Amino acid sequence: MARDPQGIAQLRQVLSQLYDGNVAPFEAARADSYTLHVPGQSRIAGRYQGAAETARFIATLSELSGGSFAVTRTAEICISGNWAMVPLRVTAEVGDLRLDMPAFGIWRFDGAEIVEHWTLHMDQYAFDRFVAAAEAPLP
Repeated sequence: MARDPQGIAQLRQVLSQLYDGNVAPFEAARADSYTLHVPGQSRIAGRYQGAAETARFIATLSELSGGSFAVTRTAEICISGNWAMVPLRVTAEVGDLRLDMPAFGIWRFDGAEIVEHWTLHMDQYAFDRFVAAAEAPLP
């Protein structure tokens, strides 16, 4: 997809639409073997393979954050070779808990397919603390 200017423009459009909330172009470009890598030590850290596991991760993150988890693109999408990097801000709140930090989405693609994605939070410890606190039972 991104080896020529048209392919780069197409990938940029797919990722832009994804971060704007339109998941259909991403789902069409996602490889069957797509893998989502979530770093950290929290319960949701790990590797999610395929559409069903990725959907499970998103549902769990939404549930933990009471539906407040949001990702906002903060700068241009950078594409080089088979890689894309997207500067982001992630936010969520549950009761008095607040999460607000810069992050990056790192994407790898092969031809016309998106094959991998890594989430990189600028303060992984704070992200893990938010997840742990959000899943703790309220007193």
